[in-house]
Amino acid sequence: MNKEISIAIKQVLHQRTWQCKKGHGSFLTLDFGTPIISYLEPKIAKKNIGIYGNKFPFNKYAYRKTLIKGEYHLWIYYTNWKIFVDNIEIAFDNSNGDTIDDATYFIQGQAITKVKIYKQPCKTIFYFDLNTKLECYNNTYEKGEEMWILFSPDRNTITFRNDGKWILTSNNNQESTFEIEEEETEIEI
Repeated sequence: MNKEISIAIKQVLHQRTWQCKKGHGSFLTLDFGTPIISYLEPKIAKKNIGIYGNKFPFNKYAYRKTLIKGEYHLWIYYTNWKIFVDNIEIAFDNSNGDTIDDATYFIQGQAITKVKIYKQPCKTIFYFDLNTKLECYNNTYEKGEEMWILFSPDRNTITFRNDGKWILTSNNNQESTFEIEEEETEIEI
């Protein structure tokens, strides 16, 4: 495995997860490390964004969105996935929203202790300290799709694709692509 990729993944090992949640569709996001707060520029909504029947004209007044992310942010992207506790499956990518919410809530506060990456079939397993694991694999996505992306505080990203390729993107948008060499790679401290 490429040394830079191994070092970057080791940065999240033994850090506790927080703000683990379901994103759009079946995407999952997990944050690690110190929370970083960002305030976006004020803007006016394109349409009335009132929810729950609120009649206030939100599209006439400026608002500012606040984002809270971890210094490390793991985005489980175009991949099938399953969450297990004690080897019992508690949710998968096509579970209903409540089941996924319960499973991601269960991961909160757990630390990744080990990451296993398999070349064929292409798969990643994230192991957590309370006997939980998140397994990412490809059954339904086209070859070459991004399975997961790890964002780091230095604005570098590591992308693992379902064709067994790694993409390391530096903060100045330079990309390096690497192939998985070993059939199975295990990263732990």
